[in-house]
Formats: sequence, C-alpha cells, structure tokens
Amino acid sequence: MIGVRVPENAEIWIDGNKTSQTGPMREFVTPPLEPGQKFNYDIKARWTENGQEVVRERQLSFHAADRLMVNMMAPQKASNPTLPPPRRAETPEGAPQP
Repeated sequence: MIGVRVPENAEIWIDGNKTSQTGPMREFVTPPLEPGQKFNYDIKARWTENGQEVVRERQLSFHAADRLMVNMMAPQKASNPTLPPPRRAETPEGAPQP
C-alpha cells in the first residue's frame, strides 16, 4: 500500500498513469508482487498554490508487502551533492615551504 499526501486539488500520476482519486490523502494498492524482489514507481503530483503551478516528483523503491507514505507537499530533500576535489592551499610568497 502506498499513501500519498497532497493538497486537495492535486493531480497524481503513477508511472505516467493519471489517477482518479481526490482528497488530501490518497491510498493506492499495488497488484500482487513477487516476494524478495525490488520494485519502483515514479510518482508525480501537480497542483496550483498561490496562483503558481507546483510539480513534485518522487521515485519510490520498495519490496512486496511494504507500506509507504509519501508527503508530496514537502519539497524533495536534496541528495548530498558531490563536491569537487579540494584545492591545495596556496602558501603566501616568502613563507617557508613545508
């Protein structure tokens, strides 16, 4: 079972298929799934907030019998960005070199 929290007026797509449920809390039941396998769904929600269109997307990974709750109203957490390698500190002119 997958629960999705969205604003009342949101539209939701699961793997590109528009859903028909309405309301702030939507629940979706997967078809029977093979135990021990990993599955993915792409979820997209779209709504209007303060006159602006809001679109949020999430990719869910789960296993058979998992119960998931997705809050589409919260901005997606940024993944830890990969930093470039650090630069070597420059030694001021005339300073002793190690």
